[in-house]
Amino acid sequence: MNETFSNESDRSKVGVQTVKILLNRGDQWVYLAVGLVTLFIAVGCAGNVMVLLAVRKVKKLQTVSNIFVLNLSVCDLLIVVCVLPFNIYTYIADGWFTATYLCKFIGFLGYTLSGTTIITITMIAYNRYKLVLDPGGYMTLYTNRNITFMLVVAWFVPVICLIPALTGLWGNFGYVAMMVSCNLLLDHKNQLFKIFLMIIRAVIPCGLIVYYYVRIYHTTLRSHHRLTQNSRQLSSLDIHNQRREMRMTRMMLMIFIVFALSYFPCTITGIVDWNTVLSKQFHMFCQLSLFIGSAINPLIYGLMNLQFRNAYIRICCWTKRSETELKSKTLNRI
Repeated sequence: MNETFSNESDRSKVGVQTVKILLNRGDQWVYLAVGLVTLFIAVGCAGNVMVLLAVRKVKKLQTVSNIFVLNLSVCDLLIVVCVLPFNIYTYIADGWFTATYLCKFIGFLGYTLSGTTIITITMIAYNRYKLVLDPGGYMTLYTNRNITFMLVVAWFVPVICLIPALTGLWGNFGYVAMMVSCNLLLDHKNQLFKIFLMIIRAVIPCGLIVYYYVRIYHTTLRSHHRLTQNSRQLSSLDIHNQRREMRMTRMMLMIFIVFALSYFPCTITGIVDWNTVLSKQFHMFCQLSLFIGSAINPLIYGLMNLQFRNAYIRICCWTKRSETELKSKTLNRI
């Protein structure tokens, strides 16, 4: 149900009403969903801010590959800050009881950010592919100008793809009761648009990503064999650099795997089950899986990359030291 309240007093009643609804319903599924979303927001905010600070403060992390990691972190941060709080609202209220245009915008924003995420992950895979298979062309391609153009493409292509739904020409955004969220509405026209989006934003990029990583795997496997056979002729620095690049590639591959596992269940069930066969709770938690990557990507960086892990530790120590110095200065003033 969509309503647009005409005055501030009506809007102020929404918060009180939704809290009463939650308390009166006593729905354990809602409590669990709200708890998980709150956890995603907390972990996602802290983790992605840590990534941004780490790359800004540690010079070794200021690489071409990590420019795309930064873009991914910005997407994740926007998702947990600008989209997930509205999921908490719809879960508690079990509906949308405020401005319709805001629901349309939240649906549009969620689709835009997920589109930018998959394009950025594709660019990360191509970056590793180019570095491994064509090191000479890598430096020529990844100039500041070209990197800026790639980032602009990553943000504007999803917006262009969503213009038909935003204008109502093909598809439309609104509150979907089955998914308990602002999403593309459920009808034949919208389902065809969802299929179009899945092909353009998911099937094609994922096909490219799989191709890139398969080629990287075969190339690094052959290189590893050569490295083993000629280990006496290579310097320790060459061996160290190759192992570092292999670890970096594995980390980027893990980011893609996590995204694919979290993205496709929600996407496929949302397209197939538009006759509402599956339960609302199933769709609700299936959709929650979409946001897991936004929270755990920074953890992947920390677990699989020593430089990120050390940067996190330095930031935490710097924060604690700053707090201690601030307390000391305060006490001295007193």
